[in-house]
Amino acid sequence: MTGERRDLAREYNANMIRSVITGSIISGINTVGQSTSSTFVGAVLVVLLANVVAWTFGVDSSLFGPLALSAFLREKDESESDYKVINCLIYARVSDDKQVKDGNGLENQVGTCEKLVEERGYNLLHEPILDKGISGTEFDRPGLHKLLQLSEDLPVDCIVVDKVDRLGRRAPQTLSMVDTLQHDFGVTIVTPTSRIDIMTIEGLVSASFSIIMADVENRNRGERVQKGKVTAFRNRNWDSWFRKVPFGYKKKGDWTDPNATERWIEVDESTRGVVEAIFTHFNDIKDMTAPYAEVSRHTEREYGVEMRGSDIKGILQNPVYVGKPVAQVTMMDGRSITEIVEDESLRLIDEETQEQALAMIGQIGDKHSRKSSSNIISLESLLEEFHPLALVEEVDGFGLSCSQCRGELVKNGTKRLDESSMSTDTRRVTNLKCVECGKQRKLVSRWTLFRLERSR
Repeated sequence: MTGERRDLAREYNANMIRSVITGSIISGINTVGQSTSSTFVGAVLVVLLANVVAWTFGVDSSLFGPLALSAFLREKDESESDYKVINCLIYARVSDDKQVKDGNGLENQVGTCEKLVEERGYNLLHEPILDKGISGTEFDRPGLHKLLQLSEDLPVDCIVVDKVDRLGRRAPQTLSMVDTLQHDFGVTIVTPTSRIDIMTIEGLVSASFSIIMADVENRNRGERVQKGKVTAFRNRNWDSWFRKVPFGYKKKGDWTDPNATERWIEVDESTRGVVEAIFTHFNDIKDMTAPYAEVSRHTEREYGVEMRGSDIKGILQNPVYVGKPVAQVTMMDGRSITEIVEDESLRLIDEETQEQALAMIGQIGDKHSRKSSSNIISLESLLEEFHPLALVEEVDGFGLSCSQCRGELVKNGTKRLDESSMSTDTRRVTNLKCVECGKQRKLVSRWTLFRLERSR
């Protein structure tokens, strides 16, 4: 009887082990097995561990081994069936060649993104989308338009960028674009350090902070650069602010020497008469149908100098011809720093002559802007189609103030909404010009109009 009781006790203990710890032990063994990439290796490892555990606890290995193996294979199948392939796009952008020299070129950005895609097992749906030589403050970019189009047409889960400010360096517009991508297309933004998900409060706060800080950093950096340029311009270094020497002038000093104390301009006496004739002929024109083209033809006919109408208009508006070249920069707080270098030696015409020309240019702009056409996107047509609050939020400078110097904007004719040579879009949009600094821009860009139409 003693032997029987001993056998019964052993069987009872084995049953207790099975019922109490088998589940947890099998779970632990499976955790080890699931960590392997190969199903075969994982299965062999599970069986070996099961035999060791069975021997340790005195459990029948013929029963315990198959239990563990069965659980492992079942969990392996479930984990593989739950796996979802993440489809992605890669986007990269550089503003200028300096970024390439600093190691932030397109090749470096794409390399960083491709490494992330490979490490995380993402599926790249399209070759990397690139924008070269375009500032992040400009949202009417070919690559950005393509990115949005592919996000709508393809099953994209995320867009991979090396930094969030590659998408844009203006916080309101960048957040609006991220919102459009996630809400309209279900696409999130992924960087090597974070995943931007604005569907949660925490994600929205984090994304807003990252994007705003990128905006602030960009503006501060831009201000420092612009201040440096203005200072150099004040010290009579023309090429610190302007890329070209205006017609009627020539280089003064050694521009090839980066240490030269002065790289200024002086009057080119061989073309002085041409400049004077351009102003005189323009101010004498009575027919306002195509005045710039008329002055252009006259200049070529009388002086053999070929100029486009836009070149003529630029000469008429440039303050350098009255001896007052201007450099201007706007600070983050809205303050405008204007540097006027008064140099009487640069004067080719008197101020009254230029003021007369500017008044005529304004009249021409108003005349063109008053032409009624259903194909022209004007301030009035936008107000009829969209809510004013949406316009204020989406259109930079919608209050008709210059984004650069906060000066007043006036109508200055119209431009094609899409100026690319391959575009079939015939719509035109009101063109605006700042009366202070002369900067021009369209009332709305293609990208802004796209966002407005999406928000309805």
